[in-house]
Amino acid sequence: MERGFRPQDSTVTLVCACTMIQVWHYGNHEQLMVSIGDALSHLGSIAIFGRTPGAVVLGGEHAELLRASGWSKQRIREAIVAHTGRSIAALKRAGRLDGPITPADETTIHYAMDTPEDLMLICAGSPIGALSMVMPGFGSSRVNGRFQEGPRRPCRHPRTS
Repeated sequence: MERGFRPQDSTVTLVCACTMIQVWHYGNHEQLMVSIGDALSHLGSIAIFGRTPGAVVLGGEHAELLRASGWSKQRIREAIVAHTGRSIAALKRAGRLDGPITPADETTIHYAMDTPEDLMLICAGSPIGALSMVMPGFGSSRVNGRFQEGPRRPCRHPRTS
C-alpha cells in the first residue's frame, strides 16, 4: 500500500541489491539503527556512491524491538539513513575517492541514500534471534517499477524458447 496499491491488489516488489548482509545485534532500538545504517554503507559497497534504494529485512526479534520503541516506520527509516553517512576523509582513506584529504573532508558527509523513502522495510521471520538482513542497493540503478497482475504469459528462458 505504501507504493500506491490497494490491499486487494496482487503485486510483486523487486529489490535490486548488490548483496545480503547479516546484522546480528543485541542492544536497544537506537543502537540497532546504527548497526543497520553501517551495514548499508560499508566502505567496500558499490551502493555507497550510487545512492540507490536499499532494503532491510527485519527478523522477528528486531521487528518486535522496533514495535516496542513506538517509533513510526518513517522515523525508523530516517534514523537508519542518517547512519549511512561516511566522511569524505574516510572514503579517501579507504581509496574509494582520489585526492589528498583536506580539513573539510573530515566533516563533509556523504550518505548512501538520497532520502529515507529510498529504504524499504520488510518484516519477516520468527523470533530466531537478534538477526536481520540488510540489502544495499546495486550501483546506480534507480528504476522503480510497478507491476500489477494481468494476463499470464509463459516465462521462457532465452536459450530454451
